[in-house]
Amino acid sequence: MNSILSQIFLSSAIGYVPEIFFGILFILGGLKYYLKFKREDSDGTNASKFFGNLALIAVGFKILYAVFLTWGQYFLWKGGRVSSVLLTESLHKIPADFANSLPWLFDVKGGYFLFYSLNHFWLEVLITLVLSFAFYFIFVSLRKKNPRFLTVADARLGLLGGLSAGWPGFVVFFVLFLLFFLISGLYRQLILKEEYTPVTDPLFAAAFVSAVFGFWLINFLGLSVLKA
Repeated sequence: MNSILSQIFLSSAIGYVPEIFFGILFILGGLKYYLKFKREDSDGTNASKFFGNLALIAVGFKILYAVFLTWGQYFLWKGGRVSSVLLTESLHKIPADFANSLPWLFDVKGGYFLFYSLNHFWLEVLITLVLSFAFYFIFVSLRKKNPRFLTVADARLGLLGGLSAGWPGFVVFFVLFLLFFLISGLYRQLILKEEYTPVTDPLFAAAFVSAVFGFWLINFLGLSVLKA
């Protein structure tokens, strides 16, 4: 049993779990939205609730995944004679200003493991939450100025896209959204002769691509240096 768990945690495939999860989430969510809500939900109320629930699922997954990785790291270090020492060591070699501000947190027993876990597993979650909710509130503010341009469902879809993209995948998501929105806007204005360009489709496309292919796009664009 221990050897099986070790193989799971040491396998590179574990890093693809978020892409698989959010890929399935967006495929199923997209089918339900485009086949049902987009046709039947004229005021966007049901779609807003739907994307809100998906955003809650995304937050739950991010937290549970970080918990799983933290437990896996603890399991791996505990099984080694040398690495097991790291579970009880305090943290000594960190920036002086940081050490002085939080000595009670890291200069104690298990401080090194705590710092390692926060840095490798939880910092990405925190950055993702901050950026995603900032993006959401920007959309909410824009909606107050122009309700025809944005809906509550769009704002929550933007929140879902940021959560699924993660960090630094959020950069990919944001750039793709701008690109898809520009292409959609040009098509609607030049071909369809429409004045307004809804953001729903560009948001959904950007969220799906960044969630499923974010790992490769991050490496291709050299954004991996931004990882925590």
